[in-house]
Amino acid sequence: MNTYVLSVLLNLVSSLMEPFFSIVFVSAFMGERFDKRKKDIAVLTIIIQFIFCMFVDKVAIFSILKFLICHLISLIGLWVIYLKNYDRIFFITIIDMVSIVFIDGITSYAIAFVIQKPLNIILQGTRYRVIGIVLALTFKCVFVFGIKICFRDARMLRRNSMIVIALLSSGIMALSLYLYNDCLKKASVSFMQMLMAAILTIMYILVIFSIFMLDDNRNKGEELALITLHSEILNKSLLEERITFDMWRNRLHDYKNQLIYIRELLEKQQYKKISEIVDKEIGELKRQSIYIESGYLGIDAIINSKLMYAQGKGIHTIYNIKIPSGLKIDDEVVASILGNLIDNAIRASLLTEEKYFEINIVYVFENLNIKISNSTSSKRTNFEKSSKSESGLHGIGINSVRNNVKRLHGTFDIAQHENIVVAAVKIPVKK
Repeated sequence: MNTYVLSVLLNLVSSLMEPFFSIVFVSAFMGERFDKRKKDIAVLTIIIQFIFCMFVDKVAIFSILKFLICHLISLIGLWVIYLKNYDRIFFITIIDMVSIVFIDGITSYAIAFVIQKPLNIILQGTRYRVIGIVLALTFKCVFVFGIKICFRDARMLRRNSMIVIALLSSGIMALSLYLYNDCLKKASVSFMQMLMAAILTIMYILVIFSIFMLDDNRNKGEELALITLHSEILNKSLLEERITFDMWRNRLHDYKNQLIYIRELLEKQQYKKISEIVDKEIGELKRQSIYIESGYLGIDAIINSKLMYAQGKGIHTIYNIKIPSGLKIDDEVVASILGNLIDNAIRASLLTEEKYFEINIVYVFENLNIKISNSTSSKRTNFEKSSKSESGLHGIGINSVRNNVKRLHGTFDIAQHENIVVAAVKIPVKK
């Protein structure tokens, strides 16, 4: 009767707690907060796994098949929770399975060492086994929430980092299994075996926390580079506005002198000369006046500013912008994308004899299509590195475009065809 009660209690505790901590464990690696949809799917996954463990496999509580099926259920639930991150979820599930086996083995060593009994007795359905399961789940709880607290602002762990953790933790588990098999042959766990188990535990914790820390530091370095990039863009925008202001101030000064001259011509009744001056100025205004009015303030502001700056530098610009009203466009993000791409186009055009670039923005089949072409003097452009001698931020600018396009679930492509560079962005936008 006692054995049956212990078995039921063991099955109940492990069946309820393991799927819960598996979900929490994976969420720590993914770096995303749970919204209502994710919480609902997580609860449903835990319930399904709990029902399976309680009613499908009552007898074989420690069955390997049960262990694998439970984690397959968790894997499917996690794939539904974290859409389009199937590879990461797969690697984290492997890490989770390894951690469960490793932590369970280490707690069994500790209990066998304390009570000085054979390890195989601890693994049977006794009260010691129940204590071991509770301690293992408690240790995993502390471990998981320790990661979430220490790296609460961390983003999703990179795929390469997950692979490294999976490989290293699998290696540590292999060493622990070797130690485990050695302990099964002996009457009790020796001090040296317990010391080895403790060393493996410390190694396992250090592996995961150190890789988390390295990945987090790398992310912070990229964020700092992006902040530097935004600062440079802001300073450059201020410079462009200053150049634009000086250009119009010079034009205003010219208009004042021309008005004085026209007044003199009026007094002398030289109307033909006045007509020639007016026609000339109208033609000049048509050539120089640039004003885009798409109805989207962020897009208009960035394009008008960049076109005015390019005109001041003697760059010929061609633009075709047709955006219908009422689109749900993220003005700020799209303006950032345009700003980076036009900056690159202006910078490359200044180094060529043709000095021109072209902007095309059209809305077709619920997609905002942006195409920016420019002349280039480079035979082959490396779009990951800067073309500026004074800074390495050009590559970060392209990366910023890629990240922003990804945020909007769009696509980005940039390529060079002979002496023309073409950057194309497609962003799904609904009315």
